[in-house]
This record gives sequence, structure tokens and C-alpha cells, in this order.
Amino acid sequence: MPFESTRRTAAATLAAVVLAFGFLPDASAGTWRPPRLLEGPFAVSSVPDAPLVVENGMGHALTAWSAASGARYADKAPGKNWGVAKAVPGGQQSAGSIAVALGDNDFAAIAYFTVATRYTPSHLMVCTRQSDSGFSKPVAVTSAHLAWDLHAAIAPDGSITLAWSEGGAIKAAHLNAGTGMWDVTSLSTPGVPASLPALVGNERGDVMVAWQEGAGVQPVTIQAAQRASGGDWAAAERVSPANGHSTWNAKPGLSATGDAVVGWLDGNTMVVARKPANGVWQAPESLSGSQSVYYPALAMDAAGNLVAAWQALDAGNGGSIWSSRTAAAGEWTAATRLSSSGEDAAWPTAATARAGGLALVSWTDNATNRVRTSTSTNGGWKVSTLGTGYWSGTVPVASGGGGAVASWATPHAGNPNAADLMADAWR
Repeated sequence: MPFESTRRTAAATLAAVVLAFGFLPDASAGTWRPPRLLEGPFAVSSVPDAPLVVENGMGHALTAWSAASGARYADKAPGKNWGVAKAVPGGQQSAGSIAVALGDNDFAAIAYFTVATRYTPSHLMVCTRQSDSGFSKPVAVTSAHLAWDLHAAIAPDGSITLAWSEGGAIKAAHLNAGTGMWDVTSLSTPGVPASLPALVGNERGDVMVAWQEGAGVQPVTIQAAQRASGGDWAAAERVSPANGHSTWNAKPGLSATGDAVVGWLDGNTMVVARKPANGVWQAPESLSGSQSVYYPALAMDAAGNLVAAWQALDAGNGGSIWSSRTAAAGEWTAATRLSSSGEDAAWPTAATARAGGLALVSWTDNATNRVRTSTSTNGGWKVSTLGTGYWSGTVPVASGGGGAVASWATPHAGNPNAADLMADAWR
């Protein structure tokens, strides 16, 4: 298991790091820059969700959010700060749920649902762009009813996949870049309530959606459906064992060669199941031991190396953030605590550069309302405070091109009854 033996020589330890996680220890690791205001202030009664962030392998980052002003986005060129916020075409009609995707060739997509009226149903809309061109006018993909929790992925050829929750089902839409045609399908088990989808894609253009299913407030299965590049959706497969436990918050990952993983909460235990390319789902591995876990996070790089994180409750019911890592097909390291003992940490998010070499986990410390991020370039972790956040606020993170980005909502300076949206970059 990487990093577990104190008897290794320095050379052997360095070799283990390189073989297991694909990077060399970097004594000149980067730092977080001063945060950038994206938009604000907003009335505290209508604080938007934290902006979504993505970053490609070239170091170009994109963030998008939906607020009272409509759907908005901002770009960050490699080595530059965040640019000014711009309106997403047609985004003044957005209903709150938004998704963003960015390919290594700078193909990008932003998707959102429109507001339904008495006479007009909600529609799923998509705007696209190539390289440095502007976003296109929105294209209506399909009508939607009781739709939310939208996700997007973009393939190297410009094909786009969307996944969302609608009326207790998980649906997906796919744009074939070659034909320009969309197909829409339902992925979840008919008649069984399903929710909380998550979508990932890889360098070949393969995609996977994972979600939870089960009646009432206790879902009991984790399902996943995959679509190979240029192919159709394969039948959904059950990932979780039939152990009667509740199953929550599926977090999927795909390697560049099609190895798949899903992490989730099995009862109050953080578990991860793996599926080799062209193989079958294996029994889940428990990462959190006897801890009482309340929220999972997972990220996978192109080589299949994994970073998992979770929120556990300490003896006094204070939240703490933990992490474990593994090389592709390797063993998981012992859990490492990332948050300090004085924090009440919540809602971790995780990201890793697809090329390897950089991993990060973010959270909010509810004891101080501070936004924290722990960054790793050498197998160890370094915690930074990015700014002030909101109690239990999420901090979306992304990594690519040797850097990372994060976003969050913060109280407006001098006015606790207003809020701003912020973004930051690590270089």
C-alpha cells in the first residue's frame, strides 16, 4: 500500500509515489490566488447555488451559475485571472438547475432548464461553442416536467451528453456530433423512484451515469448505465449489493481506457466499487471503517488513480473530512484526516487532474463559516483557507492543466443580508 511503511528508503518511497500516483513530489507546489468576484450582491433570501467549475487539460477553466439575473458564465484563460461574467444566451429564462462541460479542445456546453408557465412547459436548453467563439443561441433538446439536478459531459468530437432527474426518473440526452441529432432516453428502472444522478466522461468519449433508486426516503440500490463512444446506452446495471442497506449519493468515475468506479454511502459507510473495462462490477470496498459517514466525494484521473473523501461525525457530532487514495487496481491507503479537530466540516467535494499530479478536496467549516481546500501534489495534503462561506455551503472544485479552480458563495462585505459569488485559482 503506497506511503504505509516508515522503513522504506527515500529512493524506494519516491519510486512508490511515481508508480502509484503518476507524479513526482514538487517542492514548489502552487498557491491559491486572491479570489475573484464573479457576481453580486444578491439578497440573502435568494443566494444562488455555488457556481459550477470545470477545467480542461490545457488549463482553460469555465464557471457557470444560475441566479436571479439568469444563467451566467465566466472564463479563465491559462495563466490568467477569471474574466468578467457574461450572460448565457437565452439564460434569462433559466429555472435554477444548470450544467457546464469543457473539453480539452475547448469545445464547451452550458445547459439549463427554462421556467415553466401556465401555457408553456419547461424546456431543456443547450448552448455550445468551439474554441474561442461565443456561445451559440440555445437549442431546445426536449420538454421537461419536475426536472432538476442537471449534469453535462462533452466528448473530443463535440458530442454532448446530459443527465438529469425528472419526475422520479433518471433521463439522459445525447447529441451525436456527426449527425447533429439528439436522442433522449430514460435510464432508471420504470416505476421505481430514482434520484441524484451524476455523470462522467472520458478521453475516448465514453460516458457513465450513476444514481440511487428506492421507494420513499430510503433508496436501496445504486445503478449505473454506460454509453461507449459512438454507441448506444447499455442496460443499467446494479452496482450495490443486495444487503438491505440504504444507498446514497452515487459518485462515478471513468478512466481513459474505460475502467469504471462508483462510490456511495452504504448505510453510513463510504464504499467504492470498481468495474474493469469490459468486465463486471466487483464487490464494494469499505474505506471509512467504523466511522459514521454522511456525505461522499470521489474523483478519478485518466490512468485510473482515485481520490475519495467523506464527511464523518466525531464523538461530539462535529463534522470532519477524511480522504483515502489508491492507484489503478491497487489498495486503498489508510484514511487521512484533512480537517482540523476544531472544525465542524461539511459537504466535501473532490477533484483530480486527468493527467495526474494534483488532487484536491474542498469543504466548508461550519464552526467559522470558512471555505477550506486541501491540495496534494506529493502524496501529502496542504490545507488552505479561501475565504468566508455560508454554513454547509458547497465548494465545487475542478483540476486540469497543472492547476485547479474553486467557487463558492460568500456574505457581501459590510452587509450580512447580501451575498456574492466568488471563484479562485490554484497555480
